[in-house]
Amino acid sequence: MNLINVLNEEVIKKRKPILGICLGMQLLADEGYEGGLNKGLGYIKGKVKRFNLKNKDLRVPHVGWNEVYLRKNCPLFYNLKESEVFYFVHSYHLIPEEDITVGICDYGKKFVAVIQKENIFATQFHPEKSQKSGLQILKNFINYKKC
Repeated sequence: MNLINVLNEEVIKKRKPILGICLGMQLLADEGYEGGLNKGLGYIKGKVKRFNLKNKDLRVPHVGWNEVYLRKNCPLFYNLKESEVFYFVHSYHLIPEEDITVGICDYGKKFVAVIQKENIFATQFHPEKSQKSGLQILKNFINYKKC
């Protein structure tokens, strides 16, 4: 269907905003290890790896509500507090090799919950399932105008 070429044209060349959600965030990376080594879109330098938690009381997948600390100024965070609670369902997480982390979460260890690289945005959580805070993220993305 030639979708990768279309995405590259729109996101990389034309610099249209894109929002990856959960697996959509993970697909933006160079590579991931779910079901073996898989190549991603390569928009984000980094890898996606399974949680390896020392705390055996924490289950993988990480399912449920968790606090996200919004570390840097980002257009997605307009009208949100410095930390908000969002809904997660995932076993894998992005380990970026570039300074694009704008939100972090702690689930046995700190992991990347939100990234921004120019016109590329992504959340590991599900904003569509995260009530008011999640709806605000989606509204902010829809209203985002690139500078």
